[in-house]
Amino acid sequence: MEYIDGPTSAMSQDELEQELLRTMPLSFPCLVYVAYSGNPNAPERLVFTSHKQVAEWAAAMGLT
Repeated sequence: MEYIDGPTSAMSQDELEQELLRTMPLSFPCLVYVAYSGNPNAPERLVFTSHKQVAEWAAAMGLT
């Protein structure tokens, strides 16, 4: 996992990877992104998005 022109992280790369392994869902495929709180002292949150949710968004945008 690498940051590319993103905000400064309150968590180290190792902490983010440990959180990813701890919270990853049982079903795949999925997308994951780091949600920043905007507070430099608050930890980031990993958000997982399921294949079903992505398909629903694509359908809503007429991309299916």
